[in-house]
Amino acid sequence: MIKKHLSIIWGTKKNAIIPEAVTGFSVNELDRNHPIIQLQEQVGAHSIIFNHQVHGTIGHIIHNKETIGTTLLTEEGDFLITNQPGIALGILTADCLPLIMYHPEKHLVALIHAGWKGAVQGVIQKAIDSLKKEYAIDPASLTVLCGPAAQACCYQVKDDFYTHFKDDPNKPNYFETREGKLFFSLSAYANGILDSYGIPTYQRDFSAHCCTICSTDYYSYRKDKKTEYRNITLVSLK
Repeated sequence: MIKKHLSIIWGTKKNAIIPEAVTGFSVNELDRNHPIIQLQEQVGAHSIIFNHQVHGTIGHIIHNKETIGTTLLTEEGDFLITNQPGIALGILTADCLPLIMYHPEKHLVALIHAGWKGAVQGVIQKAIDSLKKEYAIDPASLTVLCGPAAQACCYQVKDDFYTHFKDDPNKPNYFETREGKLFFSLSAYANGILDSYGIPTYQRDFSAHCCTICSTDYYSYRKDKKTEYRNITLVSLK
């Protein structure tokens, strides 16, 4: 049903990009065969926007085409929100969690880049609170989709990583221990946040949430030795 309202692309290695190669460029300056242009056309968007991601909690609300910056990846931010059809929102990931939130009554969408640093700082909450403040929505009405990211099957962390969650009573739900090694589930942490806003589990679609580390279809910062390539996630309202 969500496909009636959104055009979504979970990008793979086939259409991945190196962010530095397009930073500061106008979309109009890109070759028509560039992955960004091809994906923009696939979602049927007349405009496209990417933030310069900084693993923080800043985001931007796109009210109309005129508010979009003329250059790519220059304005800092880790989430984008719009209620305007035809504007493609984009983020770049290589293990971080891409989250799409859609509100059916208001017909608006948010796209969130949630690495562990941004997630711990509250980027998911900040995006939801921005939706509440700007559009007076009930978060419990949101539909949430989760894309490819590092998962607990492969996402090994050092023991002191646990201290980032020392004040969180639910932290045991975010970790697995196998053979004396600690593994982190970013999606479990995100689900805990969604729980706190009363978003029902049946309104969460994690069917695209495969592991970027053990899958060969995606670039992974950990698996591919700090690769410069990033997988693209795009979403546009129809």
